[in-house]
Formats: sequence, structure tokens, C-alpha cells
Amino acid sequence: MAYASLAGVPAVVGLYTSFLPPLLYAIFGTSKHVSLGMFAVIALMVGNVEQKHGASLNWHQNSSAFTPDNNVNDLQSVQLVACLTFAVGIVLAIMALCQFHIISVYLTDPLIGGFTTAAAFHVLWSQIPKMFALKLTTRSGLFKLFYIIYDFFGQIKNTNLPDLTLTIVCLIFLYVGKIYINPLVAKKCPVPIPFDLIVVSTKR
Repeated sequence: MAYASLAGVPAVVGLYTSFLPPLLYAIFGTSKHVSLGMFAVIALMVGNVEQKHGASLNWHQNSSAFTPDNNVNDLQSVQLVACLTFAVGIVLAIMALCQFHIISVYLTDPLIGGFTTAAAFHVLWSQIPKMFALKLTTRSGLFKLFYIIYDFFGQIKNTNLPDLTLTIVCLIFLYVGKIYINPLVAKKCPVPIPFDLIVVSTKR
């Protein structure tokens, strides 16, 4: 659900992409070491494309406006991301047929590490304003991260204290549950307590 927010699509799309790909790979896949599903870096890159082209084409829609009465397929942000996914799939298929995977050998560990570290900062600062319930100006382009940080501290006086309190309580609940409680539960029961689901259900 958080990854869907990063990609600029309704949260239900994140649930679909977390469930269906592993299910399909369990049927058609050949390697048990491949990790499937949503990733923060990919969601962030998709969100940048959706934000750039969606805004220029007047396609960008606020995913929070989605309601159960609406058809998710009718949202233009979802249509744009679906087209992007299909296009990337075609490119990957062509690259696989042409054995272009050898190019990845030239991607050094420092390069990949720097990219993922920078992406982690972008992901972090895409969520921090939401924790404080602040609506910041949409930024894009060079130095986007620094503009977001500047806007955040400029608007921090407008923090919604109930939302911030709820966020802190949820974070403490998740941390204590996963670090301290679930290890104890695992000794007696193989099924962990779904603290994430409890938090989402309570918030709804």
C-alpha cells in the first residue's frame, strides 16, 4: 500500500501487485531465488514518470479520491502506469532475447550502492510529510529532494498533532510487535501475529 502511494496509484493496486506476481511465478517460474513483488526504488521511479507525464497530459489524479464506487481501471493514473509496465515488459523481453544482460556486469557495486542509498532518502522524505499530515508543493527535476526538505520545514508549523500522535503510536506498536513479541510467538507458533494488518484495520 505504501509502494502504491509512491507510484501515485490507489492503495488497492499495491495489494494486487504484491499478491499476483508471486502467485504467477509460483506456477510458471523456474528459480526459487528470484525475489518478486514491489520495491521502493521501482515504485519511486514509476511515481516520477506518473508525476511528470501525468501532469503534462493533465492525467494526474489524486489516488486518495478513489472510492469503492469507482472503477480503478478508469483512473488515468492507473492507465498510464499500466502502459508503462507493458512497455518495460516488452523492452525486457527484447533485451533477454538479445542477451543484453551482460551490460549489468559493468554496473559497479559503488554505483548500485549509491543509487539505492539516494533512493532510500527520496523514499524516506516522500513519507515524512505524510506523517505530519502536511500537503507540500509537488516538486520535480534536479534537487527535488532538497526542495521537499525546504518545503517541509517551512510548513512544519501546520503539523496535524492528532495525525502525528497516531503515527508515532503505530510505529511504536509495529516496532515492539515485530522485534520483541513475534520472536517469542515464533517459538510456540509458526504463524506470526499480523501487526501490520492490525494497524491498518484499526486506522480504517
